Amino acid sequence: MHLEQLLKEPHLGKLKRILYERAVFMRSIEPVLSKLQHEQPEIFRRPPTSRVKQISSIYKKVTKDKPRMTVKDFFAKLQDFELDDIAGARVTIASKDLYHHAGALLKRKLTRLAELKVSRPYDPNSSDPYPGEHWRLTSRKDKNVRCEVQVRTLSHDLWAVFSHYESYKKVSETLVKKDLKDLSRLLDVADDYVKTIRMRKIEEAEAHHAEACYAKGIPKRSGLTYQQFEDIVFKDVDSKRTREFKSRPIEEVRLCDSYRGLSEHGVFTKRQLKSLVAKKNKIPIQKRMEELNVVGGSVDDFGILCQCHKADPSGVHGKHFSSTWKALTEVRIEAIKVVERAERGVAQYFVSFNLRKDKDYPGLWAELTKLGGVQVLEAGWRIRGIETPKEISARLKPYIGTRDRLLVVPSAEKEQEGFRLMRPRRRALVVSNLDLTPSNRAGASVLAH
Repeated sequence: MHLEQLLKEPHLGKLKRILYERAVFMRSIEPVLSKLQHEQPEIFRRPPTSRVKQISSIYKKVTKDKPRMTVKDFFAKLQDFELDDIAGARVTIASKDLYHHAGALLKRKLTRLAELKVSRPYDPNSSDPYPGEHWRLTSRKDKNVRCEVQVRTLSHDLWAVFSHYESYKKVSETLVKKDLKDLSRLLDVADDYVKTIRMRKIEEAEAHHAEACYAKGIPKRSGLTYQQFEDIVFKDVDSKRTREFKSRPIEEVRLCDSYRGLSEHGVFTKRQLKSLVAKKNKIPIQKRMEELNVVGGSVDDFGILCQCHKADPSGVHGKHFSSTWKALTEVRIEAIKVVERAERGVAQYFVSFNLRKDKDYPGLWAELTKLGGVQVLEAGWRIRGIETPKEISARLKPYIGTRDRLLVVPSAEKEQEGFRLMRPRRRALVVSNLDLTPSNRAGASVLAH
């Protein structure tokens, strides 16, 4: 069989259908991988990449061991598990000690979409110059549709990118192959050093906590370790109640700082920490952050909890806070909100409305001006600021009537001439009866009385 035969009907149509099915399946996996990289930037250091093999590459791989196969044998071999990488994605981890964590996260996040199995496990003793871990993903809708996810470290990703055009899939001189193997071993040493640097901040935090425990007369074996701290603080990440709240990426540096500060809040042992993060203490803080539209995260919740515990250890009665806890919670949440606004930067919004023609709205015009608004149309204003659509709607809400409507939409970041400046980036959400809580993705806010 020759390549030309595959490029003619009906074989070409059949091959295209197979490629299309696998490409669509891979596209359904990509958003999950991207979200995982955003949520776990300490583990996944780069955004995932993906590709679908070209027909010529598939032909070469399938006929490599048996050049004289028939078309029927060709399509039969396409379903072989050896050809999982027709459609594939790559994720890059910081160092090789994170393969286990990365695999656990992939299984947790992708199980709903696919059946996962390691087709090529990571072997630290392998002589392969390109170590890594390959996962086979089989669609739950169709067992014949598969794709592959490769996990590799930053160092070995560099080797793969460089060697692709030097020897990969090509016959190279013996010396070139030897040089590339030597380069792989050198990068393996770099990988070990990356792990050492990552672990240094954890070791320093543990030493600081051990010294604080010693000063209090607490035996070293009873002191809380960093791993115990991480497990307790994040053990509810997948629980039902935590999924109800928004979360942002957790950086290891922030986690280490929180661990170092435990002794200042009178927390030295695992038992004391478990008592501190008990459900009855944490839920009111999370709910208040949600009410005030603060994203925050587990570390922020924990920081507020520590501050409150230090000021008033007995400040929780059931699900009710003492006045001290309430005051401290409000102050800390407001501080987090300020930081989030600063990180978010200046955004641009388009505000439009349907108002009664027989009525004047001086309060609305004044408030739009206070927000830095510029009138660009008869019923359209442009606002640039750090507020969210929900916050802008809340500020303008008191100045519109019962039969008026108000729309706030994020606009294109790139300034252009004329009305193009107002092109919305996301769908608007209609919020009726003055309910300002979005029921779906936050992209805009609409007030309808």
